[in-house]
Amino acid sequence: MNTRVAIALFFAAACSSGAGDQPDLAPVGPPALTLLHRPTADAPFVASARMFWGDELDARVTNVAPGAVVTLRATTGAFHSEATFRAGPDGTVALSESAPESGSYAGVDVDGLLWSMTTEQETGAAVELDASFVATVDGQAPVEQKMTRFVSPKGVKRTVVREDGLVAVLYVPPGPGPFPALLTFGGSEGGLSGGETYARYYTSLGYACLALAYFGEPGLPAALHEVPLEYFQTALAWLRARPEVDPTRVGVLGGSRGGEGALLLGATFPEVKAVVAVVPSGLVWGATDSASAAAWTLAGEALPAIPPTLGRETYRTDADGTELYVATPNTLRDLAVASPEQIAAATIAVERTTGPILLLGGAEDELWPSCKLAQYAADRLIATGHSAKLGDHFDCFPDAGHHIAQPGLPTLGAYRLEIPPNGWYALGGTPAGIAHAARAADRRIRAFLHDSLGGRTAAE
Repeated sequence: MNTRVAIALFFAAACSSGAGDQPDLAPVGPPALTLLHRPTADAPFVASARMFWGDELDARVTNVAPGAVVTLRATTGAFHSEATFRAGPDGTVALSESAPESGSYAGVDVDGLLWSMTTEQETGAAVELDASFVATVDGQAPVEQKMTRFVSPKGVKRTVVREDGLVAVLYVPPGPGPFPALLTFGGSEGGLSGGETYARYYTSLGYACLALAYFGEPGLPAALHEVPLEYFQTALAWLRARPEVDPTRVGVLGGSRGGEGALLLGATFPEVKAVVAVVPSGLVWGATDSASAAAWTLAGEALPAIPPTLGRETYRTDADGTELYVATPNTLRDLAVASPEQIAAATIAVERTTGPILLLGGAEDELWPSCKLAQYAADRLIATGHSAKLGDHFDCFPDAGHHIAQPGLPTLGAYRLEIPPNGWYALGGTPAGIAHAARAADRRIRAFLHDSLGGRTAAE
């Protein structure tokens, strides 16, 4: 990911005068612009020119006339957003406290100017991270501040791993350790990209992370097709044997089909002490390249999966004329025709997991119904007493789809994804819903991993 973002905020104040109780809008001096950030909602904002990119970023304009109209414009490359505020009685506008009167987003939303950015260029353009803020009020001289947002702190060690048949990359935080650790991996996209995205992020929070590919790389299956769970067990053993790692504090984190895989690992291997499953399934599904093959095996045996119905496919046309494949109806149809015995056989025995489980789903997921699928796991955890004992948690985020990523980035176009050569897939959700889910999920995961594995909630 690029690490330079140009975000400019332009402020204008409109002053007027009147009779009666209308406020005095005379300028009170040159405006001041302060940039602040905080790692979690319960932490105080701290003024700084450098921050972890997943933290909340606040821009505050002070020393303006009470009641003045202040317009904030944010830009990064070809992306831009704008909102108009009215300064409070103390002559202040703050993204964390002020709701815009109009603009690209509504309500008090510290991420509003970031997620609501739009562009006239092709969606999918690279988003950089470094932020530049410029404040101008009522034609006064502009005030500029710059913020550096980093992905990983200095000193992180990255090691390519090609041992024991593994295709992986190890990320280790700076410092002596031993650290709590995470095995991270993506979903049906295959390869290392999903696992490395997670690994870079959580290494910044004090976890040694092994990003693992389990198909789609040389030496591995081409598709999610009969992947042995023992492959992940080998990865866990390799990670736990590292001198930088505390072997008693190792968790797994996966998304989508990787979330399904994360639940399987927790249910199968007692060395897994925490599970984070993002838009997962509590049921096992089949291979991605075959209607009859298994996705996963254990001890050489195929794991039972929900059989596909191979019914009609569902499409809808987007506002720009793009045809989107909507996969959720197929999954719902598969569930509707599956027998109780088939569903029971495919249900993951999540209650066998020795540590707590965090489930995160999107209520408007159009790739598969992640909240409904996660509910199978949540119900089983509650029914068996696992949740009462270990503190499992399930969040189903309203207006969110399949894309629940790190916060603080534009969500334009995040409701769909092009997967060549198949075309465009609907992921679901609204820009606001996707952004709010990303922020809520980030808070939840940081707290969950801190409580279960002892990592940090703030980057250093």
